[in-house]
Amino acid sequence: MSDSPEIQAAISRLVNWVDRAADGDAAEAVKAVVEGHVELVGSVLAAGFREIQQGTQILLVVPNRLVMIEVTATASEPPVVQLESRSLRDAVVSFQTTGIGMVDGELRTRQRWRFRFVDGYEADIDGCTAGGSPDELEAVARTALEQAGRQPPAQAIRV
Repeated sequence: MSDSPEIQAAISRLVNWVDRAADGDAAEAVKAVVEGHVELVGSVLAAGFREIQQGTQILLVVPNRLVMIEVTATASEPPVVQLESRSLRDAVVSFQTTGIGMVDGELRTRQRWRFRFVDGYEADIDGCTAGGSPDELEAVARTALEQAGRQPPAQAIRV
């Protein structure tokens, strides 16, 4: 299991989500499965956590791939853990600024990164940069972009 603080934080947040969504015994079982998946994918370059409409996801960037580990759970159904790995080779990446503003004197921007894969599948990652520092999902998107062989857009400059 990776000692990366980003991965540990993402797994911890996922386990907390499962604890709230399903019975308490399920959380530890899901944690073991997710940790096994993380070991399976190898060297992790970036990791992030997000809640999605159907459940929760951990996004991992490994060399040349974007890996999504998704967990769905309800009080009446056992959790389901799904791993999907997509090659970043030949992926089309688009970037859109979805919000710009000043918060406490710092520039804050929200971005949507869209990764279109050769089979037509699309993955969106919404990130945020505040005061020049990316949040964890922004860092995942930028690392995935670099693994796709492209350079991230220039950082915003304070005026």
